[in-house]
Amino acid sequence: MKYLFSISLLMLLLTIPFQACKKDQNLRHSTISDQQLIASAKVYFRDSVEKSIQYSSGIYRVDASKTIDWQAARVAILSQGLCIIVPVHYVKDLLVKSTAGGANLFSLNDITCLIIYKDKMNTCHAEMVTAFPDTADLNGRPHGYTGFLLVENCSGQRLHQLKYNTDGSILEYRPQAAMQNHPSTITTSDKAVQPNALITVCYEIDGYNYGVNDPDGGYAWTESLGCTSMYLPDSRDGGGGGAGGNGGSGGGASGSDYGVIAGSSRPLPKIALVTKGPNIIANIQDYFKCFTNVGGSDHTYTVTVCVDQPVPGTREPWRLQSSPGSSSAASNPVDVGHTFLIFSETSGGKTITRNVGFYPNSAVYPWSQSAQGQLNDNEGTSYNISLTVTITNAQFFNMLNYASQGNNPGYLYDMSSNNCTTFVIHTLQAGLVNLSSQIGSWTSGSGYDPGDLGEDIRTMPLSSNMSRNTVENLHPNVGNCI
Repeated sequence: MKYLFSISLLMLLLTIPFQACKKDQNLRHSTISDQQLIASAKVYFRDSVEKSIQYSSGIYRVDASKTIDWQAARVAILSQGLCIIVPVHYVKDLLVKSTAGGANLFSLNDITCLIIYKDKMNTCHAEMVTAFPDTADLNGRPHGYTGFLLVENCSGQRLHQLKYNTDGSILEYRPQAAMQNHPSTITTSDKAVQPNALITVCYEIDGYNYGVNDPDGGYAWTESLGCTSMYLPDSRDGGGGGAGGNGGSGGGASGSDYGVIAGSSRPLPKIALVTKGPNIIANIQDYFKCFTNVGGSDHTYTVTVCVDQPVPGTREPWRLQSSPGSSSAASNPVDVGHTFLIFSETSGGKTITRNVGFYPNSAVYPWSQSAQGQLNDNEGTSYNISLTVTITNAQFFNMLNYASQGNNPGYLYDMSSNNCTTFVIHTLQAGLVNLSSQIGSWTSGSGYDPGDLGEDIRTMPLSSNMSRNTVENLHPNVGNCI
């Protein structure tokens, strides 16, 4: 799933011929392999670009540490020539959203790449390209990419900033200072250009860096994408700038002017992260050992389903947090909620209580949805709605037995088919308590989720042995035994 969006988009945009960026290299593609072209581009980047890179822009996205994945580089065969496209990996996961893209969250690893090509003057260029799709594109608009495209040199200097509209026009950013001199026209090196419209709608990028192994290293940041009043029709009359031509020295943004870059694009997924739990239960048998399997009326057994909905009172499967900190991990900017269980036994005035939830033992993502399962102590974990069921000792211990497998080697957590909510529902079913819930869906998956389960608990008819609570109560682990 990674890189497909950026690469397919670039293959629509880049129309500048490419030859290997090695001195005196004029071989045609018919006589040189893709690997030789990539190797030549790598030499050019190492000898002529990498040594001169200076990360001092003050923009977090630009200055963040990153690596170039030459192993995954590929040659794009375009209408007029070739281009080397190389994925870019940020050392820390940088998750971003743009105003134009609504609440959708993207990893910069998926929407950023390095391009190396030659222009009409046979000059080599190395540029970083980042695409920010808007909501029209993400909703499956079939007639081409819409959103923002940033083209920068490898030190972060902005070369082109393009806005792709739903009507097929492509507009390029111009500094506001140029507009102050010509409120109705803007003069470039060639001619005056009439802006389509002057609308004061501004856009920005909101970002958050996140590392699974660095829970305290989070950092939030913003970056301006400018305002629509600062855009004018773009043109493709000149060279320079692999994704942007010369940047708007020609006529209006009519559809025919941009026919060579028309085409469909593949939308990026909403990113949902689930990280390992905060309090690992190393030995589940030892954790449950204080419960006693005794029949009769002198022992009372209950199980409580606790649901932390991402957006309380709604079926939303996830949300982007303005202040990272969820039940999954303190540094996780994506809140997917959580569902866990409280087991309790009471006899003779003595109560034993244990909290247990199911997590992956490492982070999972839409492109890597499974990991070894792991049980965690959810004592103190927040929730907003719960259901308590009084059950028999046989039901209780059948549920404990089912839940105990969560630590077994080979028992996998899966975002869609066996997540924390699935685990809870199946645990109750092992004790013959059927808790039905609506199946939710999200990009790259579907299944049970805390948002839907919470709403189903909120509206379900209750049996005589059930009680519902919409206020969180304290639920510490209680009781010890030898």
